[in-house]
Amino acid sequence: MPPTEPDPRTDRPTVSTVEPSSWWPFVAIVLGAVGSYGVLVVHLLLEATNAGPWGLLWMAVPTAFIAAAGVALVMASGMPLREKLAVTPAALLGYSPRARSSQQSSLHVREPA
Repeated sequence: MPPTEPDPRTDRPTVSTVEPSSWWPFVAIVLGAVGSYGVLVVHLLLEATNAGPWGLLWMAVPTAFIAAAGVALVMASGMPLREKLAVTPAALLGYSPRARSSQQSSLHVREPA
């Protein structure tokens, strides 16, 4: 019969630092919306004032909001940083990081002589 209580001696899975019901997706949506409206406002102000090339530097402000929205989305994924860094190029290049790591580990294992 299976035990009714979990065995305290067994390892428990690691707990993610971000819960699935966290507020990070909401923050990403708000920052993205503020950044998008910011691009529109800055563009309209630059057109209305006939600003020169230096006026385009004001586009850095809404760009920072949009970049912050991207960072909030990364935080919302709940994955550890090492895993995020492995998954991103894998998704872009179309391979599985776990399959690749098992191939590399099998190459480093030596057979007994």
